[in-house]
Amino acid sequence: MRTSHTLLLIPLLAGVLASTSLYWQDTENTRPDSHVLKTWRETLPATPIDHTVRVPEFDDGLFEIQAGSKIFYGNRDGSLLLIGHLYEVETNTDLTQGRIDALKRLDHEGDKE
Repeated sequence: MRTSHTLLLIPLLAGVLASTSLYWQDTENTRPDSHVLKTWRETLPATPIDHTVRVPEFDDGLFEIQAGSKIFYGNRDGSLLLIGHLYEVETNTDLTQGRIDALKRLDHEGDKE
């Protein structure tokens, strides 16, 4: 009985391995960019960065999305959403918080009218 289960698992494992290798093929989209990796390792020297990969869904740009007092980011076709704060690395400026504060100021100015 145990042998028959093992014989059934062999083709299953072969299929899993084949599909995994197809998924991780070395394509332009998954190939690490050594220049980007070097740049980020220099930018964040205390952070052990393993690799960088281009996100093709953001090729058309990263868009700021405002929803009331909330700000998040997404791609053009609405298939990706990034929730969090965006920072200017060199100055450690929280760009997201800056936009939230600016929106609050505009909102308060509108209340005064």
